[in-house]
Amino acid sequence: MERRGLWYLALERFNLGNVAGITEKFDINLEKDPNQPPVPRRVRTSVKRGFLVDITTMRLDEVEDNILNAGFDKNLFKSAQVIAQEEFARKNCIISFRHVQDDEFTIDVCTDPVTNTTVGAVDYIIMKKYLYVNAIAVLQSVQGYGVGGVMLEKLKQICVVREKEMLLLALSDVIPWYEKQGFVVSADYGGGLGLV
Repeated sequence: MERRGLWYLALERFNLGNVAGITEKFDINLEKDPNQPPVPRRVRTSVKRGFLVDITTMRLDEVEDNILNAGFDKNLFKSAQVIAQEEFARKNCIISFRHVQDDEFTIDVCTDPVTNTTVGAVDYIIMKKYLYVNAIAVLQSVQGYGVGGVMLEKLKQICVVREKEMLLLALSDVIPWYEKQGFVVSADYGGGLGLV
Protein backbone atom coordinates (compact mmCIF):
# COMPACT_ATOMS: atom_id res chain seq x y z
CA MET A 1 0.00 0.00 0.00
CA GLU A 2 2.74 2.43 0.94
CA ARG A 3 4.76 1.78 -2.21
CA ARG A 4 1.95 2.65 -4.60
CA GLY A 5 1.65 6.27 -3.45
CA LEU A 6 -2.15 6.16 -3.36
CA TRP A 7 -4.09 9.02 -1.80
CA TYR A 8 -7.52 8.63 -0.22
CA LEU A 9 -8.79 12.13 0.43
CA ALA A 10 -12.38 11.11 1.15
CA LEU A 11 -11.40 9.07 4.21
CA GLU A 12 -9.84 10.47 7.34
CA ARG A 13 -8.28 7.05 7.99
CA PHE A 14 -7.72 4.22 5.54
CA ASN A 15 -5.90 0.91 5.49
CA LEU A 16 -5.25 -2.17 3.40
CA GLY A 17 -8.94 -3.07 3.45
CA ASN A 18 -9.74 0.14 1.60
CA VAL A 19 -6.86 -0.13 -0.87
CA ALA A 20 -7.74 -3.77 -1.67
CA GLY A 21 -11.35 -2.77 -2.35
CA ILE A 22 -12.80 -4.92 0.42
CA THR A 23 -14.81 -2.04 1.87
CA GLU A 24 -15.21 1.70 1.42
CA LYS A 25 -15.32 2.43 5.15
CA PHE A 26 -12.41 2.20 7.57
CA ASP A 27 -12.37 -1.14 9.42
CA ILE A 28 -9.64 -1.70 12.03
CA ASN A 29 -9.90 -5.48 11.45
CA LEU A 30 -8.55 -4.94 7.93
CA GLU A 31 -5.24 -3.45 9.09
CA LYS A 32 -2.17 -5.38 7.92
CA ASP A 33 -0.77 -7.61 10.65
CA PRO A 34 2.96 -6.81 10.99
CA ASN A 35 3.67 -10.47 11.80
CA GLN A 36 3.21 -12.23 8.46
CA PRO A 37 3.53 -16.03 8.55
CA PRO A 38 6.89 -17.67 8.04
CA VAL A 39 7.41 -18.86 4.49
CA PRO A 40 8.03 -22.59 4.06
CA ARG A 41 9.87 -23.10 0.80
CA ARG A 42 8.06 -26.00 -0.86
CA VAL A 43 5.45 -28.56 0.11
CA ARG A 44 4.41 -31.56 -2.01
CA THR A 45 0.88 -32.83 -1.66
CA SER A 46 -1.53 -35.14 -3.45
CA VAL A 47 -4.86 -34.09 -4.92
CA LYS A 48 -7.61 -36.08 -6.68
CA ARG A 49 -6.75 -38.94 -9.06
CA GLY A 50 -3.22 -39.23 -7.62
CA PHE A 51 -2.21 -35.91 -9.15
CA LEU A 52 0.72 -34.38 -7.23
CA VAL A 53 1.41 -30.67 -6.82
CA ASP A 54 4.28 -28.76 -5.31
CA ILE A 55 3.28 -25.60 -3.47
CA THR A 56 6.02 -22.98 -3.48
CA THR A 57 5.50 -20.03 -1.14
CA MET A 58 7.14 -16.68 -1.86
CA ARG A 59 7.02 -13.15 -0.47
CA LEU A 60 8.96 -9.96 -1.14
CA ASP A 61 9.62 -8.06 2.07
CA GLU A 62 10.57 -4.41 2.45
CA VAL A 63 13.97 -5.37 3.83
CA GLU A 64 15.90 -5.94 0.62
CA ASP A 65 18.51 -8.30 2.04
CA ASN A 66 15.83 -10.48 3.62
CA ILE A 67 16.39 -14.20 2.99
CA LEU A 68 12.83 -14.45 1.63
CA ASN A 69 13.66 -12.12 -1.24
CA ALA A 70 16.61 -14.31 -2.23
CA GLY A 71 14.18 -17.19 -2.81
CA PHE A 72 11.70 -15.18 -4.86
CA ASP A 73 11.48 -16.91 -8.24
CA LYS A 74 10.49 -14.23 -10.76
CA ASN A 75 9.78 -16.76 -13.52
CA LEU A 76 7.50 -18.79 -11.28
CA PHE A 77 5.75 -15.58 -10.25
CA LYS A 78 5.26 -14.60 -13.91
CA SER A 79 3.77 -18.01 -14.76
CA ALA A 80 1.33 -17.64 -11.86
CA GLN A 81 0.45 -14.15 -13.07
CA VAL A 82 -0.31 -15.50 -16.57
CA ILE A 83 -2.65 -18.18 -15.19
CA ALA A 84 -4.52 -15.65 -13.06
CA GLN A 85 -4.90 -13.23 -15.95
CA GLU A 86 -6.06 -15.94 -18.39
CA GLU A 87 -8.50 -17.62 -16.01
CA PHE A 88 -10.08 -14.36 -14.87
CA ALA A 89 -10.20 -13.07 -18.47
CA ARG A 90 -12.50 -16.03 -19.25
CA LYS A 91 -14.94 -14.34 -16.85
CA ASN A 92 -14.34 -10.84 -18.23
CA CYS A 93 -12.37 -9.80 -15.15
CA ILE A 94 -8.98 -8.21 -14.80
CA ILE A 95 -6.86 -9.55 -11.97
CA SER A 96 -3.25 -9.19 -10.99
CA PHE A 97 -0.89 -10.53 -8.37
CA ARG A 98 0.81 -7.11 -8.22
CA HIS A 99 -0.01 -6.98 -4.49
CA VAL A 100 2.79 -9.51 -4.02
CA GLN A 101 5.31 -7.02 -5.37
CA ASP A 102 3.78 -3.86 -3.90
CA ASP A 103 2.25 -4.69 -0.53
CA GLU A 104 4.14 -7.68 0.88
CA PHE A 105 1.42 -10.20 0.05
CA THR A 106 2.45 -13.85 0.10
CA ILE A 107 1.89 -16.03 -2.97
CA ASP A 108 1.55 -19.81 -3.12
CA VAL A 109 2.24 -21.21 -6.58
CA CYS A 110 1.22 -24.79 -7.38
CA THR A 111 3.23 -26.68 -9.97
CA ASP A 112 3.08 -30.16 -11.44
CA PRO A 113 6.36 -31.73 -10.24
CA VAL A 114 6.59 -33.96 -13.32
CA THR A 115 6.15 -31.31 -16.04
CA ASN A 116 7.08 -28.27 -13.91
CA THR A 117 3.92 -26.59 -15.25
CA THR A 118 2.26 -23.98 -13.06
CA VAL A 119 -1.30 -25.17 -12.35
CA GLY A 120 -2.56 -22.69 -9.77
CA ALA A 121 -1.79 -19.79 -7.49
CA VAL A 122 -3.23 -17.79 -4.61
CA ASP A 123 -2.04 -14.53 -3.06
CA TYR A 124 -2.92 -13.47 0.46
CA ILE A 125 -1.96 -11.35 3.46
CA ILE A 126 -2.59 -11.58 7.19
CA MET A 127 -4.71 -8.76 8.59
CA LYS A 128 -5.65 -7.95 12.17
CA LYS A 129 -8.67 -10.29 12.17
CA TYR A 130 -8.48 -12.05 8.82
CA LEU A 131 -6.30 -13.89 6.38
CA TYR A 132 -7.36 -12.03 3.23
CA VAL A 133 -7.21 -13.85 -0.11
CA ASN A 134 -6.78 -11.39 -2.97
CA ALA A 135 -7.06 -13.91 -5.82
CA ILE A 136 -7.02 -17.64 -6.40
CA ALA A 137 -6.67 -19.12 -9.88
CA VAL A 138 -6.44 -22.68 -11.18
CA LEU A 139 -5.41 -23.65 -14.71
CA GLN A 140 -8.55 -24.64 -16.61
CA SER A 141 -7.18 -28.05 -17.66
CA VAL A 142 -6.79 -29.17 -14.02
CA GLN A 143 -9.92 -27.61 -12.54
CA GLY A 144 -11.82 -30.29 -10.65
CA TYR A 145 -8.63 -32.08 -9.56
CA GLY A 146 -8.63 -30.42 -6.14
CA VAL A 147 -5.84 -27.89 -6.69
CA GLY A 148 -7.97 -25.00 -5.41
CA GLY A 149 -9.07 -27.06 -2.42
CA VAL A 150 -5.46 -27.90 -1.52
CA MET A 151 -4.49 -24.22 -1.65
CA LEU A 152 -7.45 -23.27 0.56
CA GLU A 153 -6.68 -26.08 3.02
CA LYS A 154 -3.14 -24.74 3.48
CA LEU A 155 -4.57 -21.28 4.18
CA LYS A 156 -7.11 -22.72 6.63
CA GLN A 157 -4.22 -24.29 8.56
CA ILE A 158 -2.52 -20.89 8.78
CA CYS A 159 -5.81 -19.42 10.05
CA VAL A 160 -6.05 -22.04 12.80
CA VAL A 161 -2.49 -21.41 13.96
CA ARG A 162 -2.85 -17.61 13.77
CA GLU A 163 -6.43 -17.59 15.17
CA LYS A 164 -7.76 -15.71 12.14
CA GLU A 165 -10.80 -16.01 9.91
CA MET A 166 -10.35 -16.22 6.15
CA LEU A 167 -11.87 -13.44 4.04
CA LEU A 168 -12.14 -13.32 0.27
CA LEU A 169 -14.21 -11.65 -2.41
CA ALA A 170 -15.63 -14.03 -5.01
CA LEU A 171 -17.33 -13.84 -8.37
CA SER A 172 -20.96 -14.85 -8.06
CA ASP A 173 -20.54 -18.00 -10.19
CA VAL A 174 -18.04 -19.56 -7.75
CA ILE A 175 -19.81 -18.66 -4.49
CA PRO A 176 -21.51 -22.11 -4.37
CA TRP A 177 -18.08 -23.79 -4.55
CA TYR A 178 -16.78 -21.66 -1.67
CA GLU A 179 -19.91 -22.42 0.36
CA LYS A 180 -19.15 -26.14 -0.10
CA GLN A 181 -15.70 -25.38 1.35
CA GLY A 182 -17.36 -23.97 4.49
CA PHE A 183 -17.47 -20.25 3.66
CA VAL A 184 -20.44 -18.05 4.48
CA VAL A 185 -21.43 -15.00 2.43
CA SER A 186 -20.89 -11.76 4.37
CA ALA A 187 -22.88 -8.65 3.48
CA ASP A 188 -20.26 -6.56 5.32
CA TYR A 189 -17.62 -6.86 2.62
CA GLY A 190 -17.45 -6.68 -1.15
CA GLY A 191 -21.04 -5.61 -1.72
CA GLY A 192 -22.37 -9.07 -0.88
CA LEU A 193 -19.57 -10.97 -2.61
CA GLY A 194 -17.46 -11.26 0.54
CA LEU A 195 -17.03 -14.71 2.06
CA VAL A 196 -15.81 -15.51 5.55
